Amino acid sequence: MCTVGDREKIQNMFATMFGIIFTAICLHCISAINILGYNQMCTVGDREKIQNMFATMFGIIFTAVCLHCISAINILGVFEIPSKSVHILGHELLLGLAKRGFNVTLMSSFPPEKQEANSNYTHIYLDGLVDFKEKNYGDHTQGESKFGMLSLINAQKNLVNLGMKTKNFQNLLKSDSKFDIIIQTYALNEAYLGLAHHFDARVIGFLPFSNFPHADDLTGNTAPYSYVPIPFGGFTQNMNFFQRTANSLAATFMRILHKFYLLPRQEEILKMYFPHAPTLWELQKERVDLLFTNVHFGIESPRPKTPNIIQIGGYHVQKPEPLQNDLKKYLDDSKNGVVFLGFGSNVKTSKIPKEKLDILVNTLGESPFDILFKYEGVLPNQPRNFKTNDWFPQRGILAHPKTKLFISHGGKSSLDESLYFGIPTLCVSFYGDQKKNCAEMAEYGYAIHLPYQQLTRDSFEKAFIALTQNPIYKEKAKFRAELFREQEMDPLDRASFWIRHVHKYKGAKHLQPKAATMPVYQYFLLDVMLLILCIVGLLSLITYKILKCLVNCISGKNKRDQR
Repeated sequence: MCTVGDREKIQNMFATMFGIIFTAICLHCISAINILGYNQMCTVGDREKIQNMFATMFGIIFTAVCLHCISAINILGVFEIPSKSVHILGHELLLGLAKRGFNVTLMSSFPPEKQEANSNYTHIYLDGLVDFKEKNYGDHTQGESKFGMLSLINAQKNLVNLGMKTKNFQNLLKSDSKFDIIIQTYALNEAYLGLAHHFDARVIGFLPFSNFPHADDLTGNTAPYSYVPIPFGGFTQNMNFFQRTANSLAATFMRILHKFYLLPRQEEILKMYFPHAPTLWELQKERVDLLFTNVHFGIESPRPKTPNIIQIGGYHVQKPEPLQNDLKKYLDDSKNGVVFLGFGSNVKTSKIPKEKLDILVNTLGESPFDILFKYEGVLPNQPRNFKTNDWFPQRGILAHPKTKLFISHGGKSSLDESLYFGIPTLCVSFYGDQKKNCAEMAEYGYAIHLPYQQLTRDSFEKAFIALTQNPIYKEKAKFRAELFREQEMDPLDRASFWIRHVHKYKGAKHLQPKAATMPVYQYFLLDVMLLILCIVGLLSLITYKILKCLVNCISGKNKRDQR
């Protein structure tokens, strides 16, 4: 009902009013004090000055508190994807925003690990989603997943349905909570846009990695297939002819699949839980203003970026976790340095087939380094230089000066962390965007990419020796780390600025290129090209007719002359 300006005036009016009232109370209370001969020690004028000073100070403090309480922006973060890395990204983003004065609520498929000290941080746990993923999304330790795209979309539909069925989600819908901004992961879960309609909120999409083709369509961004690889193709910007062909076909297929197969299934879920909501197409068009992407030019090849795509890559890396005493001592006391192997939360090292696991264990066990080996359970025949655990504070280890090498699965968050601290990486990719991530790192010269299917004792040993003995990898890692850290402002401050911008102007459609709403035939100038072809065809036809007439005239004249 109120404009942004009206709302700010009301906020200032209330805060000033409370400040004046509080000042008056302070003046009254202080004037009545008679402690330690206060009235006798000070003159009337001195006493009045002191009273006014204290009252003004308290009034200013109270006014500031009132302004904050009244004007704080309420944010709902929808990070329900049952992946630990996505949960961490959501937690770090929302916690950082809470420290900057926002009232935040995180919706996650993981329970809170500890009670947050921030009173303006709330956690909503959607139970059962992680168990569903474990049972239905396949085993990635057997190589490239046989879980096809169509199966993934159907599984995502069931996953979204399961999340919206949970008691905590239903309680949220029934509550009197109010949200101004919703930050939503944008990965095959569009039905959650119904929350924007339910709470009358603006939406900022969030991508944990590079843009999907359909995300480019949403923002109106241009991503030429000739040098912008799709996240799951395993290509870099330097594609040959066959790779460019595959990249073009795959990106086109993903766009068609998203529009004609995924969205109708997400639409079914939307109507089940938000029966009065507009269509997904309308919600995307009217509610989604910006897209936060967890990327940065230091970790991804340069590419076009429209103003409504905001890069906040690196926000979750900056502060490493503290190391426990025994782990800190292990790293501090290492004579030759430490190699850390961690394949993230989705790849279970304990499920890797024995012949592949032996390659890793035997090679590392024969090295002169101390090995931190992420492993679920008890590792059979564990070498003496190994220290295993089912979880390690990854950022804390990578930030330690004794860490020499990181052996990773190529997950986006893990690679961001290793690069931020300048650690060379041996990248063993398993599935998804990992191939593309590892290929780009190898192209930049601070990693060696070894796809899981190609993992042999010889290939792993050669890569391990090169990374630990050739200093060029460390030098390239340091150079890229400097690029990554060299940002004009803190990524969380950048996110904070754009959230306030969207809230202040009730959206950010002024940043959206026309391309986001143009018909395909207009965007690709098909109508213009058709017109040009028609003109060229018409001119060609006229020219042909004229030439034919000339030829007929000349040939007819020649025949008459012969007679």
